[in-house]
Amino acid sequence: MTKKMMLWILPLTLVSALAQAQPTLTIRILEKKNFSQVQCAEVKTVGWTEIKLSRGILTVNGKPRTSLRLGGEGGFHLKSSSFDRHYPGTLVVSRASDDRGKLLFINEVPFAQYVACVTASESGFDESQPEYLKTLAVVVREYARGHLRRHTGYDLCDLAHCQVYQGTPPHFDFWEKIAASTEGFKSVSSPNSYYFHRCCGGVLESADQVWGGKSFDNTRKGPDEADGVVLCRSDPLFRWKTEVEVKKIAATFQEMAGLPKGSLLTGCEVTEKTPQGRDKTLTASFNLPNGHSREVRENAGKFISEFGKRYGWRVFPSNWFEIKKEGEWFRFSGHGMGHGVGLCQSGALKLAQMGWSWRQILKFYFPKN
Repeated sequence: MTKKMMLWILPLTLVSALAQAQPTLTIRILEKKNFSQVQCAEVKTVGWTEIKLSRGILTVNGKPRTSLRLGGEGGFHLKSSSFDRHYPGTLVVSRASDDRGKLLFINEVPFAQYVACVTASESGFDESQPEYLKTLAVVVREYARGHLRRHTGYDLCDLAHCQVYQGTPPHFDFWEKIAASTEGFKSVSSPNSYYFHRCCGGVLESADQVWGGKSFDNTRKGPDEADGVVLCRSDPLFRWKTEVEVKKIAATFQEMAGLPKGSLLTGCEVTEKTPQGRDKTLTASFNLPNGHSREVRENAGKFISEFGKRYGWRVFPSNWFEIKKEGEWFRFSGHGMGHGVGLCQSGALKLAQMGWSWRQILKFYFPKN
């Protein structure tokens, strides 16, 4: 072999190694736990490290520090009096700049392990239908690829706002194999067109109708049916009913619209729906303290998000519901759970039970693949 040939081969080898190297994601974990004190440990070490934040000062085993980094191969454990969880990858702990009373936990995790962990948590750790799980792994991977740096300072959070990430699941080798089995999948569409939700209620929605902006034509729209079967009908949230106090609905609208204190909510109704039937616009009627009346129109998804931040996320499983006021309560009758765009998890699970392969299921929900 000539020297010239060796110089040519070396860069190819380096390129191949770089191509095979696993990228790393930065995930903010435990943002909603409000821990000011935890213990952590590397899997391969004995003993625990105590991390505490008091009066804005971070201490590690009693000594002031600006940050702490631990973990690596084998991952790390985090625990408190009410919490104990294992994570893959590396942990970086510091003081959250947006809240002096909170710790900031950033998990640096290999992409493939992140996909395995999220697939497990988003499926409820149910290992019974591997073809469904492979489909979900593809969508989880593509979604993550399409939403890198969604947050300032890190890629994704561990909540449903991004994807539910709960660390290393039981039988981790099983989930790693599920994720690895679909790594060769090559999408013909932008990763921004991959979404999933628990139950569509029988009808799939388009992304542009739910969130506005660019239309993604890689997702199935309309009835979630195959072979005459409504696929997600057996899901407990295929149909649902909830109720909430009028004053909570009023407070949310008041804050969103900047209405003065003392404004009285007199009614709330759905005034615009998407072509598939989901709620697009909610209109609330108020009597103002100055004697005037005012109508407030808000995007349904935005209202649900703001209400959820204030009072929790259980009142509105989806943005497809009807409203009825009874005294000091609003009663809601709705369909499905989630935004209804992309992969319906309950529907995909049903297709797997019917014998469909993961590629067939993926093609069903994302027709251009």
